Amino acid sequence: MAGFAPAMLHALGARVAMRMPQRNINTVTTNVPGPQHPLYLAGRRLLEVFPFVPLASRVRVGLAIYSYDGGLNFGVTGDYDTAPDIGVLADGIERGMAELVALAQPTGKAKPRPRRAAPAKSPRVEAT
Repeated sequence: MAGFAPAMLHALGARVAMRMPQRNINTVTTNVPGPQHPLYLAGRRLLEVFPFVPLASRVRVGLAIYSYDGGLNFGVTGDYDTAPDIGVLADGIERGMAELVALAQPTGKAKPRPRRAAPAKSPRVEAT
């Protein structure tokens, strides 16, 4: 939707949405793909970026995933008064990612599978 409406309408829509009762929503998860090359400011390289989801209304847990320069970082925001087991979620993410990394490492016994070629792109047809 970002390509179709101006930023002002997005901001207005967000304000209206936050004022509406959201009884069934208590968690927000977002994935933001970042640049896959290093960024610099004043000659210094940006090493890592950690995402943050602010909590509002009845939302009690926010989970953000952000990729940057070949890495992946998670940001977990939570209200400990209403979701005291936030640490369980963070630990589970850490263990799950460690398991995926271990499974992705080639062992001495098995050969890594070759990467599949990307599917051919179909020509774009534009209406006139």
